[in-house]
Amino acid sequence: MNRLLTAVLLVTSLHVLADDLIEFQDGDVIRAEDFNHNFEELEADIANIPAGPQGPAGAAGPQGPAGAAGPQGAAGVSLDSLRDSVTQVSAFCGGAAYCDVSCPIGKIVISGSCRGPEPFSSYLTSSSTWRCEGGDVLEAFAICL
Repeated sequence: MNRLLTAVLLVTSLHVLADDLIEFQDGDVIRAEDFNHNFEELEADIANIPAGPQGPAGAAGPQGPAGAAGPQGAAGVSLDSLRDSVTQVSAFCGGAAYCDVSCPIGKIVISGSCRGPEPFSSYLTSSSTWRCEGGDVLEAFAICL
């Protein structure tokens, strides 16, 4: 019933909108210009048909089955294992102008510091070595992971 009503309304509205179409009779010679004019008018009229009010949303459809579980990720690092991996190393420098301290093989420097009476600059010289520089460096420290 709804489809029939829609079809009747569409035909009626097209008839009302298509007043400026060129009408052809049996036996008429049709010019391409007139034929194209009719199509252009129909396309414009169809494009300008106002939309009716939007109806209510339909009910949600059924939910599909859950997918398979993905693979388990790698285990995280525990605080205890991290604490056990950190090592502090130091080097006695005896008042030198600069002093290097290196981590054990396989470990990297994550921080460092210096001890002595003067201001120092300290920095990484490689991924496993910390340097203290300034004057009268007594001791250099590195925190290794």
